[in-house]
Amino acid sequence: REWATYVAHLAAKGKSPLDVSTLDVQTYLLELRAKGKRQNTRARALAVIRAIYAALAQTGVLQGANPAREAKNPKGDSAAMKTPWIEEADLKRFVGAEPDPESFVERRDYLIALTLSFTGIRRAEVARIAIDDFEKLDGSGGVLRVRAKGAKFGSVEIVAPLAREMIAWAKEHGIITGALFRRSAKATHAVGTSTVRNAVKRQA
Repeated sequence: REWATYVAHLAAKGKSPLDVSTLDVQTYLLELRAKGKRQNTRARALAVIRAIYAALAQTGVLQGANPAREAKNPKGDSAAMKTPWIEEADLKRFVGAEPDPESFVERRDYLIALTLSFTGIRRAEVARIAIDDFEKLDGSGGVLRVRAKGAKFGSVEIVAPLAREMIAWAKEHGIITGALFRRSAKATHAVGTSTVRNAVKRQA
């Protein structure tokens, strides 16, 4: 029953269960949440979908990775998320809207929006990115050491296009140490989380 409901959901969107991404599975779970389905109900649906995809992969019916393997069950049953996951076409429009080349703030905020889009890290982590946090950063890409919740650290890959934008930004403004995203062209202090939020709103 869980699988049949999932397949019907995909069919309504003109998709086949053998040609979907993790985003499609995640969107389905979000829609279940929006419909008021409890967390244990959503967890059961995800478990069933994962298991069937795994079986299809083992028998050779499914080519490639299990699209449900990395999907996460949205937690909590209150204040359900009403904003759907951004689709690829909209993401391309989002990152493709380039800023005024003469405006420090617009160009900084554009780079902030790119960083969020290409890394998925939290806005607090974006706000406090420092040049010293990069384990590697060159034209081929980079690795950023992220300071996350609970004083924990982790590494995030920086794709080549984003790395090149970061390098150009730092070079243009003489940033060789300290915060990458600063409050103004003359400041050395990092932006706050509200600036990161507003950057996304402006870019959208």
